[in-house]
Amino acid sequence: MGRVEKIKVDRVICDEIFYVSATKEEVEFNLPQSTSLGDAPVIQGTVTVGILECDLIEEEEQVVASVVFMVQEEIMVTPGGDGAEGDPIELEYGFRLLKELPFQKCQIPEGLSLNDIRCQIFRLEVDGRIDNLQLTEDPTIASFDNIIEIMVKIKVVEEIQTFVAAGTTPNVITKVISS
Repeated sequence: MGRVEKIKVDRVICDEIFYVSATKEEVEFNLPQSTSLGDAPVIQGTVTVGILECDLIEEEEQVVASVVFMVQEEIMVTPGGDGAEGDPIELEYGFRLLKELPFQKCQIPEGLSLNDIRCQIFRLEVDGRIDNLQLTEDPTIASFDNIIEIMVKIKVVEEIQTFVAAGTTPNVITKVISS
């Protein structure tokens, strides 16, 4: 005879994939004294994106995810080519990015409110690129353009409690054995 268990699960109301792009132009940084980037500097590093907040709002009967991303980059600029002088320059660069992402096919079921549901980040991918590394009018300051592309899958879920039969098919099979 099977048992009945009470469990707490997330019921998915809807889910959607969003593509977010952000460009920060002419991000400036100081060059150490006696450093010259030369005509072929190299810039490389890593980008890390995390989600600080995900809140659901309703605008004109449409569900919208208000998401705060934290973008953190660790970059190394290496002078190169003709006129290059100095050691590589290590930079840390970070910023918050707030995006409101409207769901295209999400309806809150009748009887539920925004207080009954929440957004859940299901998948996150990021790609970063740095372009246009150059000196500014001041030869001790350089700049670059920063392009970030993010793919995020967001689920709208309701936490529910339900009963399930424990120890029944397909999770457990009982078979009579004999000699």
